[in-house]
Amino acid sequence: MADAVWLVGREGQQFGPFTTDDLRAKLARGEVAPTDLVWREGMANWVAASAVPELQPPPPQPVSVVPMAEQPSGAMWLIGRGGQQLGPYSTADVQAMAASGQVARGDLLWREGMAEWKPLAEVPEFAGVARSMPPAMPTGPAAPPFAPAGPSPAAQFFSEFLADTMAIAKDPDAGSAAVADKKPVLFSCIWLGLAVFVVALLALQLNEWGVFLFVGGPRGLEGPSGIAVFFKSILCTILHHGLWFGALILTLGPILKSKAIWQDVFTILGLSSIPFVLVGFVAFVFAWLHPCFYVLMVGSHVAGLLLLYHLFVHTGQVSRRLALYAVPAIYLATAIVLGIFARLMMA
Repeated sequence: MADAVWLVGREGQQFGPFTTDDLRAKLARGEVAPTDLVWREGMANWVAASAVPELQPPPPQPVSVVPMAEQPSGAMWLIGRGGQQLGPYSTADVQAMAASGQVARGDLLWREGMAEWKPLAEVPEFAGVARSMPPAMPTGPAAPPFAPAGPSPAAQFFSEFLADTMAIAKDPDAGSAAVADKKPVLFSCIWLGLAVFVVALLALQLNEWGVFLFVGGPRGLEGPSGIAVFFKSILCTILHHGLWFGALILTLGPILKSKAIWQDVFTILGLSSIPFVLVGFVAFVFAWLHPCFYVLMVGSHVAGLLLLYHLFVHTGQVSRRLALYAVPAIYLATAIVLGIFARLMMA
C-alpha cells in the first residue's frame, strides 16, 4: 500500500498525486489538513484524510523516563518547535520520529555541548535521515502592504491651481507676487484662455441685444451674425493680449535682461486677467436680468490694471513712480490700436 497514489481535494481543487509516505508526511507537517478529502484508485468515494487508517502516523516509540542519576550516557536531544521545547529524546528516538514525519527538517535541535539551536538538517547525526525527508513547501514573499494611490497629475495641478487662485483672492499683493515668482506658464495660459472665452460670451450677449446692429454699415439692419461676432471677438482678444505681450517685452526687456523674460511677461498677463474673468462671468450671468450689471466690467478693468501695476513693479523691480507712468501709457496705446483693429474687423 506504500506505493499507492493519492489525490487530495480541497475547496474544489485537486492536488497530487502523492505517495502514501509523502501524504503521511504532509499530514504530519500540517500541509494537508485531516479534513481534506483524499482518494486513490480502488476507492468508491472521496473521504477525509483522518478517516484513512493507513495515512495516520505510527505511534512514536515509547520513551522510558529514566531518573537523572540513571540516564544513559548517550546524547539527549531537545526539540524546539513554534516556541515550545519538547524532550529530551535520544538520538534513536529523534531518528524514528523524523522517519515517521513527527519531526520536520526545519525543527530545531539542541543538546548539551552545542552553542546554539540548529535545524535537524544541519545536525551531522541526522544528516542521513534528513536527506530522505521532503523539503518544506516553498512560501512566496509576503505581499507588501497596500499603499493608497496618490493623486493623479491632473488632480494635483487642479489643486495647486485653486490654491494659487485663492491665495491671490485673499491677498492680491502678496498672493500674486508669490505666484509670479513660480513663473506658472500653464496657470497663466488657463486664465488668458478664460479671458478670451469671457470676451466672446459678452460679445454674443451684446450682439443679441442689438448693440452691433448698425456696425455692419451697408448691411443696414441685418447686423453681424452671432458666429461672426464670436470669432471676431476671440481674434480681437488674442490681438489685445499680443499687443500687451509685445509692449511689456519692450518695456521690461532692457530692465530685466533675462532669458526668461517671456515667462515673466506671460505670468503678468495671466495674473492680471483674473479680475476680468471673474467679474466677466458674473456680469454675463446677471446681465440677462438687467443690463446695468455691465457696470461691473468697469471695476474689473480697474482691478486688473491695479494688479498689472503691482506685478510690473514686483517682477521688473522698478520704482512705483516709473510704473505709474509706464502701465497707463501701455494700456492706452494698446487700447487705441485694438479699437482701430476691432472697428475694421466688425465693418
